[in-house]
Amino acid sequence: MENRWNKIVLCILIGFSIVCAGERKLSVGASFSAVGQKYYIFEQDTSSLSSEPAATFEGAYKMERGIHDLLGEISGEMGTKSFWTLIGGRWNFSIGQFSTEISEKIEARAPYSKNSDVVGYAKHKFYLKLLQKINKNSISAKIWVENKNFSNTGEFYYDYDLLRSEIKYKFYVKKWNCYAAWRYSFRSVPDSTDANYDRRQIEISGNYLGPAGQIFSAALAYDSRYFPSADHRGSYFALSLWGDGSVPLGTFFADISIDAERRDYTTEDDVYYDYLYLSTEGKIERDISKLRIGAGPIVSIQSAKPQFEGASFTETGITMSANYLNYEKLWLMCDISSGKRFYSNLPDTGSFFSDYVFVDLSVMLSLWLGKRWRAELSAFYSPQWHRRNTDDIRTSYISISAVYQVF
Repeated sequence: MENRWNKIVLCILIGFSIVCAGERKLSVGASFSAVGQKYYIFEQDTSSLSSEPAATFEGAYKMERGIHDLLGEISGEMGTKSFWTLIGGRWNFSIGQFSTEISEKIEARAPYSKNSDVVGYAKHKFYLKLLQKINKNSISAKIWVENKNFSNTGEFYYDYDLLRSEIKYKFYVKKWNCYAAWRYSFRSVPDSTDANYDRRQIEISGNYLGPAGQIFSAALAYDSRYFPSADHRGSYFALSLWGDGSVPLGTFFADISIDAERRDYTTEDDVYYDYLYLSTEGKIERDISKLRIGAGPIVSIQSAKPQFEGASFTETGITMSANYLNYEKLWLMCDISSGKRFYSNLPDTGSFFSDYVFVDLSVMLSLWLGKRWRAELSAFYSPQWHRRNTDDIRTSYISISAVYQVF
C-alpha cells in the first residue's frame, strides 16, 4: 500500500508540471566508467576491474505559477550490463512566511544477466519539508522515508526501510548565521534485526562572512547510534568538532581546517574500538585570473587502546589543489595529497598493518564543446606503497561522458 501511495504522489507531481506550461530540458549522451583494484592476498597478486559503457539521457520539466513551483525529472543509463533509471517529482509552494516542499524519487537498476557483477535494486525516497520564517529567523521540519530492495541479498546487500527526520532553527548572532538542529533516524532490516538501529544527532553550527572577505564555518555535534543486537555491537556515541576558515592576505588566501572526533562503543572489538581522531590542514592559495592554486601541510592523528592493532597512527603530508572556473567553457577541480602513515604499537611479525606512503589524486572536469556539447571527466587514483610490498594497494576510478543538450 505504501509503494502504491508513493507512485500516486509521484504521478501527480509530474503530471502538474507537464500539463502546465513551463521550462523544458533534455540531454542525451554516452558514458564509460571503470573501477579497479590491485592488492595481494596471501602473497598472491590479485587484480579486479569492473567497467561498463552506457548511453545516457536526462530530462526535466519545470513550471512556476503563482505560489507554486513544480518540477518533473527523469534520467537513465542503458549500459552493456544493466539499465538504470531515476524518476522524480517535486512541488514547492509558499504562503506568506510559510513554505512547503514535497518530493518523491523512484530509482531502479536492473542487470541483464543473473551472472552479472551488477546487483539490481529498486529504491524510493519521499521527502517533506515545512518551513516557517519568523522575522529574520526560521524554523523547519523535515522527514525522509526511504526503502530499498535488492534483487539478491548478501553480506553487503540487504533490503531496508529508513526513516529520517530533522528539526532545525536558524538564527543570527551578530554577523554569524547560526543553526541548531535535532535529527532522528531509524533503520529496519527485515533479514537481520541486528542491523536495525536508532540514531540521534544534535548539531550547532554557524558561518560568517566578513567585510574583508573572511569566511569562517564551525560545527559542534553529538551523535548516538544504537543497534539492538545481543551485545549491541556497533552501538556508539560520539562528539565531533570541525571548523574551517579563509582569510585574504593581499593577493593570497590563508585557509585552515580542523576536524576532531571522540567515539566510544558499547562493546569494543577489532572492528569497533574507541578512538580519538584529530586532523588539520593548512593551505596558502592564490588567484591567477580564473585559476586558483594552493598548497599546504596536512596532519592526522588517531589514538586508541594499545591492544587494537592498527588503530593508532600518525599521518603527515602535503596537499595541493588547482581550480579553474570559466562557466560554459571549462570547469576544472584537481586535488592531490601525498604523505606517509606511521602506525603505533605494531608487533614485529605477523601484523596485517605496515607503514606506507600514499597518494590521493582526484580530478573533475567539464569542457564545453559549443553551446550544446559538453564532455565530462571524473577520476580518482589512490596507490599505497607499504613497508612490506605484499601490503601494497592501488584503487582507481574513472568516468568519462559526452552530453548533447537537445533543448
